[in-house]
Amino acid sequence: MQAYHPDFFNGALAGKLHFYCGDMDSDFFNLAAYLFEDAMNALRDPAPRATFAWGRPLKRHGWHGITNTALIREMAVHVKQSAP
Repeated sequence: MQAYHPDFFNGALAGKLHFYCGDMDSDFFNLAAYLFEDAMNALRDPAPRATFAWGRPLKRHGWHGITNTALIREMAVHVKQSAP
């Protein structure tokens, strides 16, 4: 990804990318997500610190690793910790 566009990842997104994907996506997005996870894990200086959660076994498209309520709570904690 950095070879494609050197400014794609400059550290500004470190720790801010979180992905949830079922392992049996009906549109086969999981296959691209596996490749994207590998590419993210290969990045260095700075490392992206992206998280990937896989719905296993046999979770389909639209699988959520956490409830919407839990997601909003996580977002609120992040906003509070990141506030100036």
